[in-house]
Amino acid sequence: WALAVSDYLVELQDRLFSSGLHTLGDTPTDTEMTSYLQAYFGEKLSEEDCAKAISKWKEEQEVKTKGQSESNVLETIWSSFQEFAMKFTQDQSLESIKESNNASEEKISEHDVIFAEATNIVSLLGQTTEELDSIMNLLGGGYIKPKPGGDLLRDGTSVLPTGRNIHALDPYRMPSAGAWARGQRAAEEILRQHCEANNGAYPETTAVTLWGLDTIKTRGR
Repeated sequence: WALAVSDYLVELQDRLFSSGLHTLGDTPTDTEMTSYLQAYFGEKLSEEDCAKAISKWKEEQEVKTKGQSESNVLETIWSSFQEFAMKFTQDQSLESIKESNNASEEKISEHDVIFAEATNIVSLLGQTTEELDSIMNLLGGGYIKPKPGGDLLRDGTSVLPTGRNIHALDPYRMPSAGAWARGQRAAEEILRQHCEANNGAYPETTAVTLWGLDTIKTRGR
């Protein structure tokens, strides 16, 4: 069991601290992007899919940066139409697959959903350059959009993009279901121990010390 714990700690270290400290305004490299995606999705997303998601984001960025001529717009419309037609055909095929084999259809759908989420995460991570824009806006007395603070792996995509006016104590996320259950067990145990030591008498008052950073990181656990 000691070896298993050691392996888990190494894996945890690689996943949570794989890229070191973040330089303000820097966009993650392809390697860092892949590291984030693999840590987030685990075995559900292959390295090849990670590369595809990153390439798709880069292509979209190139289009936004260079702009499009009329011919490019028509090409994009035609390309979109072809993609729609292909997707429609695939959807029809999926219906046929579903009738014959529900498991295959579900597997394909799950992959599509995961890949779409991965592409969205890459796009959000690519907006880290806005961190410097937000600082300059802040120094000029401008308005910074609010965003819940947290960690991508623990809290999901709601914490992205960065460069926002983060708020830590989000009443919609805290306490989490796990924190609520753990707190309930802790409260019951405190009362039980006190009653046993005081002939069944309940405490007159109770107090709980919450460390801000730990509470934020664990959503109240």
